[in-house]
Amino acid sequence: ANSCGLTPPEFIPSSTFLAQVQKELEEEATGEKSDAPVVADDNEDELLANLTSELQDWDVSSYGAFEPADFEKDDDTNYHIDFINASANLRARNYKINECDRQKTKMIAGKIIP
Repeated sequence: ANSCGLTPPEFIPSSTFLAQVQKELEEEATGEKSDAPVVADDNEDELLANLTSELQDWDVSSYGAFEPADFEKDDDTNYHIDFINASANLRARNYKINECDRQKTKMIAGKIIP
């Protein structure tokens, strides 16, 4: 975002999010787990509507045309493997499956035939 001249707003977590994190930390410490659903804040719908409106009003014509990059697993200066590794590990954490290291990601990506 900063490279495009944009300044992202400061992240301020909602009270519901903070309460949920605190509850999860307590559950980890005690070994107990609750199946109670997470309830959204009242202002989240308004916040989502504001963000959607901002995105629709955003003028992207000044950024120029995007060009696709050729995937090259052996070129470490383009950070393709780093991006794939980070994305895969975020997905793994989200679904509570085993994460993999960069070398394993590079090995798997090298086996993909377009």
